[in-house]
Amino acid sequence: MWVMGLWAQDTVSKDTVPPMEPYGLRVGIDAAKILRSQTKEGYTGNEISADLRIGGFRYLAVELGQEAITLEEDSYIWTPKGTYLKAGLDINLYDNWFGMNNMIFGGFRLASAQYEVTTESMMWYDTNRYWHPQQYAAALEIPDPVSGLTAQWIEAVVGIKAELIKNVYLSGSVRLGYLLSAQKQVNAPNHWIPGFNSVTDDARFGSSYQYQLSYLVPLFQRPKVYRKKKPMLESGAEDPFSGSRNMGQSGFRDSGF
Repeated sequence: MWVMGLWAQDTVSKDTVPPMEPYGLRVGIDAAKILRSQTKEGYTGNEISADLRIGGFRYLAVELGQEAITLEEDSYIWTPKGTYLKAGLDINLYDNWFGMNNMIFGGFRLASAQYEVTTESMMWYDTNRYWHPQQYAAALEIPDPVSGLTAQWIEAVVGIKAELIKNVYLSGSVRLGYLLSAQKQVNAPNHWIPGFNSVTDDARFGSSYQYQLSYLVPLFQRPKVYRKKKPMLESGAEDPFSGSRNMGQSGFRDSGF
């Protein structure tokens, strides 16, 4: 009887240990920008990102990148280039099974860019078609590069993140941005902002996408939380098969957000 009592006590103590899941810093790169730099002429860009889990389903996210692209529009060829910083919050909407760390998430970013615009060439309109039948002639003077331009915007983010192998993740997301403010210049077009992409005078919305490869650096562990309440066994442990069998009378554990 004494031996059986010790065995039962040990079983109960093991059952009461809640399942744990890792918390840590996840760092990654934007694979889409690297691929685009190799395949699109006139474009270079790269981005590093990080997120930190601060609660059951909440992640602080930061993205730092730089972009440059040569564009042609009407009578101008120009190159905007610069850096941008985005920071915000992601919310995981997916309730993982134990042992899984995937995400279906939504969130937002506050973003700021600092950049310059260099005019590569410029044509001017000539009404005398005798000398210039196409009505355009090369400008005698090219405007100096304009530096110190800034822009700020907010963007909504939706995406997925899947664990390929232990601590290695592949994710994809789409973003819809709204331009809050941007400095303008008068001597050349200013229709592209690093991190925001194309923008016009009549519309303040922009869109972009991201394919990210990242690695999670585990820092510590915490008990697993659930978006839905999970039934508990009489011993106090959560039932991993809740909903698939009758458990009898038990309590419930609240999920964390």
